[in-house]
Amino acid sequence: MKATASLLVLCLCFVSIAGGCRKTGSSTATLSGKVLFKGEPLPSGLVTFHPKGEGGPISTGITEDGSYRVAIPFSGEASVTVVTAAPGTPDKGIGKNPGADPAQFEKAQKEMLEKMKNMPPEMQKFYKNPGGGAGKYVEIPKKYADPKSTPLTVTISGGSQVEDIKLEN
Repeated sequence: MKATASLLVLCLCFVSIAGGCRKTGSSTATLSGKVLFKGEPLPSGLVTFHPKGEGGPISTGITEDGSYRVAIPFSGEASVTVVTAAPGTPDKGIGKNPGADPAQFEKAQKEMLEKMKNMPPEMQKFYKNPGGGAGKYVEIPKKYADPKSTPLTVTISGGSQVEDIKLEN
């Protein structure tokens, strides 16, 4: 019993030290908001944040009322892509839209499934259905699907941020 208690204390110390081993200047932010197309909520789709510095992209689904919420483990500038699903396409078309990189989508999807294991249920709803809500399909301009052509950017500064994503023609 004494050995088990000592091992537990040692593990807790390691976890508390390892938790502080984050790159200087980096922080975790929780971004939330609405995705709007021509001023109206986009009822389904996927939003991806692509850091301009180090780190990989982070994706989340769009719910039927156009909202999204995601934890971002980096700070700084990021480009934002949005894809919607064409009806009758495999995987609802997410990650298969022209301009989207399917390999990048598959990698991000696997990472999100792993991260979901420790998320509270209210956060999991944004990730379980990467196509987003059950809302109708809305076609958006292809420029929003490609990190190289999207005009959308956000500055991630840590903490809780509300960032509405506004798409136009």
